[in-house]
Amino acid sequence: MAPQVDLLKADIALQAKDIDTATALYRRALKLDPTLHIALVQLYQLAKDHKQEQSFFESANHLLNTSSQPVWVRKLLADAYMNANDLGMAEFHYKKLLGTEAFKQSPVILNNLANIYMKDDLDIALQTAKLALDGSKGKSASIQDTVGWILALQGKYDEALGYLREASVLDANNPEINYHLGYTLHKLGRRDDATRQLKIATMQENYSGYNDALQLLKSIQ
Repeated sequence: MAPQVDLLKADIALQAKDIDTATALYRRALKLDPTLHIALVQLYQLAKDHKQEQSFFESANHLLNTSSQPVWVRKLLADAYMNANDLGMAEFHYKKLLGTEAFKQSPVILNNLANIYMKDDLDIALQTAKLALDGSKGKSASIQDTVGWILALQGKYDEALGYLREASVLDANNPEINYHLGYTLHKLGRRDDATRQLKIATMQENYSGYNDALQLLKSIQ
């Protein structure tokens, strides 16, 4: 069967919210034509939105192992592993990306690696995040937030505050930044300011720090 037919049927199944059928058809289309990258992008989105990670991992790894692919395919795979909290595999692919011309010293990749290193080694995480900050020329809210949060976790609250405030200026509606800012202000003894930030942070639930933000807010009110 022609891969374009499978692609069309997959799109129809997806519109009908038949996720399993859509996933199977996107996979088959990609197997028939490894250059049909729209199918891979759709599988990535299904992995992100509908917990179809294994199908995406198998398809993307098969592509990378059996054919020449654009470098962004590995970036998509690394991001999917990051989304799934498989930090070891995410780190492996992000490091490979840093060795490519397209992503050499990429601030985005370095920032993601800093977030991975944060789990085990705050010093290495900070070094990596500052490399990302230099590459972004200070214009990335997420990188400013990463640097500030690492400093906060190291107990350097005054230094952290400047980075987190800058992150908030760049992205005022990011609840994770609001949480990190509230946490740091709390550690600095600024209860009212901390409460204000934490109330904003807990207005949204779809981020990893929500429960911590809610618990901290309840403890200081």
